[in-house]
Amino acid sequence: MGFSQSASSKKNKTVMLYSAVKDWIFPRASKLFGNERVNCCPPLAKLLSLVASDLNLPTSSIFAWTDSSVTLHWIHSSPHRLQTYQANRVTTINELIPSAQWRHVSTNFNPADLASRGTMVETLLSTTLWWEGPTWLKLPPVDWPHLNLTYPDDSVGFKPKATNVAVTSSEPPWELWNRYSSFPKLVRIISWLRRFITNCRTSTPSRITNQQLTSEEITKARCLIIKSAQFQSYPEAFETASNQRQLPKGHSLQHYDVRLNSQGLLEIQGRVR
Repeated sequence: MGFSQSASSKKNKTVMLYSAVKDWIFPRASKLFGNERVNCCPPLAKLLSLVASDLNLPTSSIFAWTDSSVTLHWIHSSPHRLQTYQANRVTTINELIPSAQWRHVSTNFNPADLASRGTMVETLLSTTLWWEGPTWLKLPPVDWPHLNLTYPDDSVGFKPKATNVAVTSSEPPWELWNRYSSFPKLVRIISWLRRFITNCRTSTPSRITNQQLTSEEITKARCLIIKSAQFQSYPEAFETASNQRQLPKGHSLQHYDVRLNSQGLLEIQGRVR
């Protein structure tokens, strides 16, 4: 149901238009929750736009009504938040009557329901609701019934909300593994990188300035490489070994006594210790 009220004349005039479109004329795929109601709104918007243009009425003076709270929620929402089916129809409505005021009307006061649900002609001729609309339309807009609607969940007809997911990769933090085929060369490169990082974190007097790598630096770099490779291949083994638990059944190291040594590396304990 919709109507346009002109405030420029001395006596306000009201033009009422009804849109009662049966849902069976739409494709079966569109008969989802609320879709048959939103299908009635674009024809009503087109009728209101044509009448307002012929009577030289601004679209801001148009009041449009629907008895579907779901449809009203879609119309009051931005089209980019809606799914394609709902967004296309809401965009059409906004283009035809961009400044119209959409409100909710109870089913008992909706004249369009008389046509959509089927009414005998004799009954329709004597029905005041059909010819004059609800009685409260004769009152000022401030006295019209106002319902505090609780809109349904945004999952109905809305696009799913984007969810940020943090992904943790088990890949090593550098790509040096594939750049060098020589393990001693890789150990030296990691040693120099570790020295550079250490010197950046310490004050100038305490920095290491030797031009040669020490045996301790080489040993730590070798342990870092081995530990990274072990953790990449056996992450569960590190967790179980640190907590002194057994590996789950089916694990490739299930039948071995896997422990962490003093350097934090995985070791398989033998019978002779």
